[in-house]
Amino acid sequence: MSISLKLRIVSLVMSCFVFGHAHPCFAQQDSTHQKYSVVAARYCQEKNYDLAILEIERAIQQENEVNEVYTWYIRGFIYKEAYKTNPATGVLDHNREIAVESFLKAKGLSDQSANSNNDAALKYLAATYFNDALMVIDNENSFDLQMADLLFSKYVVLMNELNLAQNIMQSQMAFHRAKGERYIQLWKEDECNTNFAQSAIHHLSEAILIDPTDCATQYNLAVVYFGIGFNSNNVTPACWSRDEISQNQTLALSCLLNAETICDQSVEIKTALLNIYRFQQDSLKTLSYEKKLNSLILQNQTKH
Repeated sequence: MSISLKLRIVSLVMSCFVFGHAHPCFAQQDSTHQKYSVVAARYCQEKNYDLAILEIERAIQQENEVNEVYTWYIRGFIYKEAYKTNPATGVLDHNREIAVESFLKAKGLSDQSANSNNDAALKYLAATYFNDALMVIDNENSFDLQMADLLFSKYVVLMNELNLAQNIMQSQMAFHRAKGERYIQLWKEDECNTNFAQSAIHHLSEAILIDPTDCATQYNLAVVYFGIGFNSNNVTPACWSRDEISQNQTLALSCLLNAETICDQSVEIKTALLNIYRFQQDSLKTLSYEKKLNSLILQNQTKH
């Protein structure tokens, strides 16, 4: 008897920001002389990022350019575009780090009214950190938890810098959910690794604290409890004590009943409850859930 993991595909949304109709590199051109930042901007427009980087690095060495918002904004824009041409996902990409540093410098030098393009660029880069953190978690060849946490922490720092802390909670929920699901996969490959199981329980529980209405996460948490409580007897050697098995049987049932109240139309949840009651040889509840499940399946067939 088993319950299969209900994995969801996390949508990785990377927003692209368009900076008006005119190219941002020419927002503040000086018509009297060619500053290095203006030359860099021209190369940027031509997509010659190597030369653009060379000129913008000269610009920040100049006394008359180093303290200008424009210089740092252009530096950030150039490095952001260079990053976009060949992003090194899942790591601390050099170009992205310099872009963030430069946009933050420009933000610090400017007043709030001049920050719209700068903030949009930072928001885009924040999204790349978040997406990369999820990709690191989903990487089937390796699971670098420290890198995932570092990338996510950089996302949080930028979102706070942009006064978008209200958006962080849902991202934290998705991040915990993704780590929980990854730990379930690792645990299924090594059923005696109790650390994997406990880590899955921790992260799924954290996700549920943020969003108790998330049916799939409620179900996946029950999957772990179910695996420990009802499937551990089939594992040799035994990985869990008798008390732990009994406790997780209770937790699996409790978790599924709670999930059922939120997701009453879930076939998976009702099937899991039916399996538990069959295991417990509770004939009345087995019969009740057989009826509930058959009714729900018939209802779904009628809809289609």
